[in-house]
Amino acid sequence: MAAVLNVASHIFDIIFTSSMLYSILIVVPLALSIYITFDVAQALLKIALPPVYTRRLKLSIPLPLPLLVCFAIRTFTLGSSSFIEFEYKTWYYLGNTLILFTALRTLRRRITKANVELDGRHLHKIAYTCLWQQRKIFVVLILLTLMRYLHRFHAIRSTLMLFSLMLLWARLRKFSQLPQSIASGAAFIVVYCYRGLNGQVQFFELPPYLTSRIMVPTLVIFWCCLALVLVLGYRAALPQTRLDKRFDEMPPKNVLLQLLQANLTSSLLLAALLQKVQNIILLPTLLIALDETYKLCDAFGTSARKFSVRLVHVYKIIMTIFVARMFYFYQGNSNSLSTIDLTPGYIGQTSYNPAIVALFVTLNTYSAEIHSFLYLIVHTLRSDLRSVGIMQLQPPYSIAADSLVAPLYASLVMLPAAFYLCLMVGFRYHLFIYSVFSPKVLYDCYTVLVFYFVFLITSLYFKLFKQDA
Repeated sequence: MAAVLNVASHIFDIIFTSSMLYSILIVVPLALSIYITFDVAQALLKIALPPVYTRRLKLSIPLPLPLLVCFAIRTFTLGSSSFIEFEYKTWYYLGNTLILFTALRTLRRRITKANVELDGRHLHKIAYTCLWQQRKIFVVLILLTLMRYLHRFHAIRSTLMLFSLMLLWARLRKFSQLPQSIASGAAFIVVYCYRGLNGQVQFFELPPYLTSRIMVPTLVIFWCCLALVLVLGYRAALPQTRLDKRFDEMPPKNVLLQLLQANLTSSLLLAALLQKVQNIILLPTLLIALDETYKLCDAFGTSARKFSVRLVHVYKIIMTIFVARMFYFYQGNSNSLSTIDLTPGYIGQTSYNPAIVALFVTLNTYSAEIHSFLYLIVHTLRSDLRSVGIMQLQPPYSIAADSLVAPLYASLVMLPAAFYLCLMVGFRYHLFIYSVFSPKVLYDCYTVLVFYFVFLITSLYFKLFKQDA
């Protein structure tokens, strides 16, 4: 099919190549695109169609109008060169608006429900109590606004980095046992020491020759701490631990959850090393924003007249995508190739290694989106709303991580990129095709490639360890 599409594209002058070799090589990305398209279409059909046959075809997944409107606005703005150049403003506006809109709707539902139960008495006390219960989400909105001005915190970067590492370590403690917490704390201390040796934060004054000598050993200590965190997290799945009776009693979901939490913790440790000093505050702020947003989605779902697990999942998925893209631009990224930060690729490198450079730059650039997806999966596995009344055809809350959350998240990430590529066929003669639209194509294609790789690894974990949780 890829070969047929390649030939047809050349016949109708959709694709131009300068030699026969390039015409043959282009079959590889076409084949990969077709494979991803069929995979995403299969996932959409699986989660959208009802699990049992009915005479009247009805989608089994709710599609809330506010979410669809925000997602549609973001998708259709891809047709404007100005919106592409200033895409970060679109995400800032839509992300904060969606969170605020959901918070206000939840607040109104809670006040209305309490007012009916109390027969209209003490309305002002009810409103004050409900507003106080949602105080954290308004604090998150203030934090999201402050994150836009990270470049102005240069004067207090030492204090900001210490506070960021301590806050991140405190957030990761709920994912780790005591030995892992100690190892991750030691890794954070090493990260600060490394930045101090580079002169980026306040540190002990050392002779230049001594600083250059202990730079590499400092990073070796960090990698040892990172490896220790991984080993301690994976010990439940190591072959030698199968002799332990506690492993046989451990449900498969708990094993899977422990492994994914170890991956998330290790990835955040590495991100703390790679991020700029002023951007490290984004890591704990991202976890706080996602956590409070998920609580808001749970409150919104349970305050509805008819509780729906799928509705809560859809809200969490789209909220996660919006928050992740906001933090992606908070890092200083844009749709211009000139804003790619190459510095993280050379941290700890004594010689040029293109594979390691590409890996580190990718992990740093897409840090927010990778960690947001992993945190959503971990949150879904940790949560359990089976005690709440749910419809019979809906999957249990934690089991939906594999059957609904991951496929729908992947689809919503890839569909705007596919829409944008279709637009490019019509815009191929546009005046700004090489200066504006082409860099955006490269970003979107690489984003899909990175996320699809993360999605495949996560799916592999589900197949290997989840079984019948």
